Amino acid sequence: MRTIPFQECLALMDSEEAPTIIDLREPAAFADGHLPGAISIPVETGDEHPHTELLPSEGALLLMGGEQAASDFVGRQEAQVNDRIVGRLETGVEGWVNAGGPIHMVVTIAADELAMDLPHDDKILLLDVRPEAEFDEGHVRHAVSVPLASLADPGSMAILEDDCNIYIYGSMASDAVTAASLIKRQGYHNLRTLEDDWETIRTQKGIPVEKTAAPLN
Repeated sequence: MRTIPFQECLALMDSEEAPTIIDLREPAAFADGHLPGAISIPVETGDEHPHTELLPSEGALLLMGGEQAASDFVGRQEAQVNDRIVGRLETGVEGWVNAGGPIHMVVTIAADELAMDLPHDDKILLLDVRPEAEFDEGHVRHAVSVPLASLADPGSMAILEDDCNIYIYGSMASDAVTAASLIKRQGYHNLRTLEDDWETIRTQKGIPVEKTAAPLN
């Protein structure tokens, strides 16, 4: 796989056929600094075809991450996905900054910070990106179910408003960061992701949890 220098990438991103950057790094590294429009898909999830449904249906793809991560990603994808990969971007964001490229970040918080924010912020919109069945079994009170797979469709974000303070949580932190990367691509940047998994969130003092009411027969 060809390694693409940051300067060449900067020119590519300004072209009409700009590739979508698939960032394979750890979620924490993505949150600390990533290229605008990048989708966070860490390969450590172990999925056979990690988040293939979240990739754009067409257009070139440019991987960002180490050689082993890129190799693992390619090895888990279908041929039609791999045919669209144009190369691997040099790792680290320092070279991108030095080349003149902008950097975006994702704010991450712990469950106890959410517990402190909930009583004082009436603009909070909680997004639960776990599968709907898991949401029904228990979720943070007033959270909205937006399964991660649905975020491939921009229409799933119709509930979002510009003045909302969006908090995202999932089964694990990586899902929340991936969801944030997809939402940011639609122009929403007032985001926070929970760095804790669901088990920690649901047992955190000060975070009310409820189940979805069963429909009446």
